[in-house]
Amino acid sequence: MNNNDHLYPYVDGVGGLKMVDGVVRMDLVVITEIEGDQMKAQRVSGLAMSLQASIKLKDQLTSMIDDLKQKGVLQQDSAQH
Repeated sequence: MNNNDHLYPYVDGVGGLKMVDGVVRMDLVVITEIEGDQMKAQRVSGLAMSLQASIKLKDQLTSMIDDLKQKGVLQQDSAQH
């Protein structure tokens, strides 16, 4: 086990989002089972951040995706737009 595993745990996505008293709470999940087109996810951790930090995170992710599109790593899927 790498000593940095606890600093950078792998997750497959966000399972749930809610905001309570100005704090955004995210359930971090991993896929535990795949049967056909059905996937089961299990909560493995969580993340809590202020609404302002959440908006900044969204902006940073959008910027990263735009950069990857500009470099040709990602292509815009017309079905998603």
